[in-house]
Amino acid sequence: MMKLDNFINMMTGHFNNKEQFDKMQAEGKTYPYAEHVNTICNDKIKNLPEDFNGRVSLIAQCFASPLCHPSSVSTLYLFAVTVLGKDWLTYIWPGKIILE
Repeated sequence: MMKLDNFINMMTGHFNNKEQFDKMQAEGKTYPYAEHVNTICNDKIKNLPEDFNGRVSLIAQCFASPLCHPSSVSTLYLFAVTVLGKDWLTYIWPGKIILE
């Protein structure tokens, strides 16, 4: 679980590509601007088993480009370790769980 926790800690937070976007714009290249907000949300999930050792992450992404309208995508992912000790990632269809 330590490797998985390290990965989750690195990917959790608020990130953007502003530096790369500004560089490309200065060079006259069309490049999309992106923001990512990744949050662990186990505390928002009702009826999560007491012994659940995984992490549920809400990954929100926003993209904008001169060629298209701004768009955003929010996705829930489940990060866990399998019985065999392997890291596991799965997409959760939002209709399967209820957030407070």
